Amino acid sequence: NFVTDVNHLASNITFVNNYDQLKASNQLEVKRAMIYNYLLSIGMPLISDVVLREGEMVVLFQVDTLAVDISLAVSSILSNPNVIPDLTVSSVNINGRSYLVSSASENTQANEENKTGLLVGILVGVIVIIILAGIFIAVYIRNRRQKLRNNKYLADGLHIGQPMDAVIQELKELNLEKIE
Repeated sequence: NFVTDVNHLASNITFVNNYDQLKASNQLEVKRAMIYNYLLSIGMPLISDVVLREGEMVVLFQVDTLAVDISLAVSSILSNPNVIPDLTVSSVNINGRSYLVSSASENTQANEENKTGLLVGILVGVIVIIILAGIFIAVYIRNRRQKLRNNKYLADGLHIGQPMDAVIQELKELNLEKIE
């Protein structure tokens, strides 16, 4: 059921931004749409539209009761409170349960840890690609050499490359006559 009555919206996100400033710059609807799209993109199980509370930077909405989806979405919001341009999340309240955004220093530390993990992951990925490329090249070269050796033995067995007179002589030795 899609909830349409604003009085029944039990969840909200509070931002530290200035409502009046966004209203004066005609950005309220743009930000509301950005918030709605962001909540959908992180898997928040919305069953209502998002509504900006008049005079405050609070977005009201209603969620379905899918605890796993809600938990993942809330974690995503709290880990990156500045994901929506020009808006900063200060708290999240889902069905009466409140979550506060950690301090900026903790977020910065978490971001640094994420960067370190990302760099290590990229480095490991590059090393694995180099190793796989080396193995591929080694196998290709080995197979190429083996093919050349096989072709050489085949050519030697058929006496390919000898002058035509030698072929005729060999045919005579085998008691085969030359067709003229």
